[in-house]
Amino acid sequence: MYTELREVIVRHKRYVIIALAGATILFVLFKLFYPFADYSNDSYTYIGAAAMNDNVSIRPIGYSKFLRAFSAWSTSDIALTAFQYSLVTLAALYLFLTVIHFFRPGKVVSIVLFVLLLFNPVSLYIGNYIGSDALFAGLSLLWFTHLIWIINKPQPYDILIQALLLLLILTLRYNALYYPFITAVAFVLSRKKWWWRLSGAFTGILVIVLFISFVREQNYKTYGTRLFSAFGGWQLATNALYVYQDVKVDSKDFSQKDKAIDDAMKGFLKVNKMKEFPPLTSSFFLWDDKAPLKQYWFSYMRKYHTSKEDSIKVWNTMGPLFASYGKHIITDYPFSFAKNYLLPNAWAYCYPELEIFLQYNIGMDSVKMPAVDWFRYSTGKIHFFSRRGQTRLLHPFPVIFGVVNLGLIVLAIWIALKGRRYLRKRNYLLSFCLLYFFWIANIGFSVFAAPIVFRYQFFPMLIFIGLGGAITADLIRRKNIEYEK
Repeated sequence: MYTELREVIVRHKRYVIIALAGATILFVLFKLFYPFADYSNDSYTYIGAAAMNDNVSIRPIGYSKFLRAFSAWSTSDIALTAFQYSLVTLAALYLFLTVIHFFRPGKVVSIVLFVLLLFNPVSLYIGNYIGSDALFAGLSLLWFTHLIWIINKPQPYDILIQALLLLLILTLRYNALYYPFITAVAFVLSRKKWWWRLSGAFTGILVIVLFISFVREQNYKTYGTRLFSAFGGWQLATNALYVYQDVKVDSKDFSQKDKAIDDAMKGFLKVNKMKEFPPLTSSFFLWDDKAPLKQYWFSYMRKYHTSKEDSIKVWNTMGPLFASYGKHIITDYPFSFAKNYLLPNAWAYCYPELEIFLQYNIGMDSVKMPAVDWFRYSTGKIHFFSRRGQTRLLHPFPVIFGVVNLGLIVLAIWIALKGRRYLRKRNYLLSFCLLYFFWIANIGFSVFAAPIVFRYQFFPMLIFIGLGGAITADLIRRKNIEYEK
């Protein structure tokens, strides 16, 4: 693989030089307009866990560990954001070189893919954000692109590389929980002996099992609760609350704890009308102090005289309780859950909200003390070109994401009806299958698991554009050649 990849780089060195030089120039210009990193409330959670060298946190701990490791080399936010942007750019370049090598989409299409993958402004803003998004996107691009190589040119060491990538990605965001199953598909589709393919598929699943077990034990040591993700329990209960929009929940068969949560929700509804509920992407029920889950959390701490210092421990204690409650509500009212949560979330998938990228630094002209201390700013005041300029610049990309998904649907229908013969070439057929396995898994996980926002769909968008665009272009080219004959 590496010998062949080096040959690809040499053969397309003009693309490589333009990509590296262009990315450097763009980043320098970008920092003239935004000299400071971008922050949200999540940023301070990551920084706080890094400062305390925690092994578990509300969020996956991987990014906090990365911040702490990077600080041994530099405490500059410019150096950090340059690294993050570079990772995304190099991973996108790896994807681009891979698809033009295996699928040869033609010069015009290659240039279009090159521009969309390497010079989109989203990479700059994600790279500038203090959060796990840039690392997650960059490593996920490396992971998926490596799967393309596994299908087309498998090597003995691919199993180890995939295991390492999966482990790193899982520490950053639990959205990657379905990645090992896509990895298993790639190994099964590869051209190697059956024992090697099964070993690769099994190793990916083993990574996720061992990782979940490790996190559960760390949570038990730290908070006394043996669970994988307290956040998952909070999120499941949050999703279930949307059932109350058109159902009068009957709590007579609830456990005492589930009934207490139900009472908190019904108390909330006495003074709040359902039509005034914020959209899913606002995460109101998850984070707002007036929301019923937070009120239940506060009442629990008051009841048991829990100090503020132990609030995170109680937050984790709530995870299993809320998970049980959420499962109960969803199981009892599946159709209402589908109508009030799944369908709106599916629609949001077609046009994902820009969310934190609607405005720089969540609309503030200063940063909080954890960022000041961590990056050694002289003051909390920051300056920038425009608070909402990025809204206008990034506004087209949710539309592009929706159009790209529509294109995948059209491509699948065309292949099913008329174009199956164009997939007779093995690498096209297997790569096509891998792309659509990933597409379906991403939709399913995104729609069911959490409110959909664009930064979570940035990496899938690049995959859909890169691999989907290259396959489509070459299929059309071969169809035209056949027609001319």
